[in-house]
Amino acid sequence: RDVVQDLSGGNVRTAFEKLDTIGSVKEIDPLDGNRQLVNEYVGTLKKGKTGLIISPTHKQGEEVTAAVRQELKKQGMLGKREITARKLVNTNMTEAEKLDHRLYKKGQVVQFNQNMKGVKRGSVWSVDNVDENTLQINNGNEQISVPVTASKKFDVFEDKEIALSIGDKVHITKNGFDKHRTRLDNGQLLQVKSVSKKDGVVLMNPVSKNLYYLDKDFGHLDHAHCITSYAAQGKTVDEVFIHQPAATFPATDAKQFYVSVSRGRDNVHIYTDDKEQLLDYASEMGDRKSALELVGEQHDFIRDRMTDKDKPKSDKQISKEFNRNNFTRDYEP
Repeated sequence: RDVVQDLSGGNVRTAFEKLDTIGSVKEIDPLDGNRQLVNEYVGTLKKGKTGLIISPTHKQGEEVTAAVRQELKKQGMLGKREITARKLVNTNMTEAEKLDHRLYKKGQVVQFNQNMKGVKRGSVWSVDNVDENTLQINNGNEQISVPVTASKKFDVFEDKEIALSIGDKVHITKNGFDKHRTRLDNGQLLQVKSVSKKDGVVLMNPVSKNLYYLDKDFGHLDHAHCITSYAAQGKTVDEVFIHQPAATFPATDAKQFYVSVSRGRDNVHIYTDDKEQLLDYASEMGDRKSALELVGEQHDFIRDRMTDKDKPKSDKQISKEFNRNNFTRDYEP
């Protein structure tokens, strides 16, 4: 509690030193992977306590999640039966980017947030082809064309897969409804109750015990063994485990550190391969460019190019530059 008060008051160094003194900051060997973090997290769950791993970036989170699921299976804490379900990952393209046909790829998914002729709100379509003015999309039964200028009416996703077993922790990534029209809220934490290749997935709210029934193609869910600091806001557990290797430092600042540490009621564990550098980054109050500022610069680039302020570039150059700048979205929810 004292540490959280120090952090809320901007006294990051004082808070960090207190955590280090009581052994909460653990300097790990980068060659040792996530073994200590995973073992201590799983050990907490085995004691019947609630726990959550937080990492500032999605990439690091995915690596930790894979290691956690492997250990949970080894300990018999995940079911042996596993199914593969659809996972739609939001590209977070801006309105300006969605107007640029060169940034679409075959196999991406668009989901409509408004009705338009021949298309219902909420419907999901795959991108077959794209030209300068039109997207060719299909829903498995029919193919239609929609103008790129209608992009305000849909969001764009990458079409991925997720492995699910009984016992997995997941969170909802977009507001929606289950098969019985029961509402699901973005960010909602749930647990996998049953899995079936035919019938899909049953999820349970661990607090209310309410059940939700999803088709395998629902799409808007992800593992929640390890989530970003942004996604962790408003969530509290008995013990929080913060994964902060040097690779995550560009996404680290005082706000992120405060949010992460304050998620734990009873205990906090911080894993890093460089304590001194972590303290330096965690002490930053805004002088360092944030991910959102970097994304903003990318948006300005797109806007300027579309208004012909930039020299013309080839489709390949545009796609390469977009992908290079797109790394900042690894910090977002």
